[in-house]
Amino acid sequence: MSLRSLALNSAAHLRFVLLPALWLALFAYAGRPIVVAAQAGGIAPFFAWLAVFALSLLPLLPVLARRGDDLRRRSLMHWAGYTTLGLFSLLLILGLLSDAVRFVDLFVRATIPSRTLSFVVLGATALLSIIGLLQARCPRVKRVEVAIDSLPPALDGYRIVQWSDVHVGPTIQRRFVANLVEKTNSLDADAIVITGDLIDGYVDELRDQVTPLADLRARDGVFFVTGNHEYYWRASEWVKELEGLGLIFLNCTASAARGSTSAAAPDTGARHRASAFTERSPSSY
Repeated sequence: MSLRSLALNSAAHLRFVLLPALWLALFAYAGRPIVVAAQAGGIAPFFAWLAVFALSLLPLLPVLARRGDDLRRRSLMHWAGYTTLGLFSLLLILGLLSDAVRFVDLFVRATIPSRTLSFVVLGATALLSIIGLLQARCPRVKRVEVAIDSLPPALDGYRIVQWSDVHVGPTIQRRFVANLVEKTNSLDADAIVITGDLIDGYVDELRDQVTPLADLRARDGVFFVTGNHEYYWRASEWVKELEGLGLIFLNCTASAARGSTSAAAPDTGARHRASAFTERSPSSY
């Protein structure tokens, strides 16, 4: 075996050990407030730490979900994995901030009990998680007025509604899409544009979940382009499916309406990056 091959194998083995160790260490650091709260509730530290390390495995569930699994089961696995990852990410950040407070406390000689800081971190994590969930599940309309010189009078007040990164899949499903369609239609748009990353799954898995898109209404049409996530799930099939629902695909093309022109291009760089994850070569889309 050459020295280069030996070095590469050694590096691979080292990563195999270091990455899981780093993952567990981050969860242990972020999970300290959970252990403190558990002790306050009369739970032995051993069982509290055992629970923390067990939780560190949950973010792996979305990776383990298989295409043949029932959609409800995959949805549950994704919810469990991403919720745990989100909570521990907040615990990690807030834990760093609480340690900064403890560090300052050494110099100003304040008397902030460590247990109090741990409970503040847990409370802030819960509050921010709820706020984040509500913002994600109940999207607000953000209105932006764009000033354009020499705009034809016929286009004054032209209204475009944009969607981006909806990610219909195991955690975003038909009810959310239907509500989003209803809210969008209430805006009385001249044009609707969907600018990529609409889906996270194969057509045969999500066909029923995206059906409400057929109800989108805009005077000059509903347009879409592919983002990087479409290429993970066979973009060519999704283009046909969405065109069948009445959406207009802009593939380095333009569409004219009322003296204006809509033009767009797909994420061609993602086409090549995602090819390694698809079951067949990337299409012309």
